[in-house]
Amino acid sequence: MPVTLSFGNRHNYEINHSRLARLMSPDKEEALYMGVWDRFKDCFRTHKKQEVLEVLYTLIHGC
Repeated sequence: MPVTLSFGNRHNYEINHSRLARLMSPDKEEALYMGVWDRFKDCFRTHKKQEVLEVLYTLIHGC
């Protein structure tokens, strides 16, 4: 079951448990890892997943 994040903008964002576990890793490279398919899809997204992962990593680890 995914974790749902809501930031008050009427959109809910879901993060699955494996992604959340990866974000908790102290190794930044491992925490921000995206597979080939996600990197390809990121080329066409208006809101880049890579940027979102970096913000979440900073919020979790404070650095």
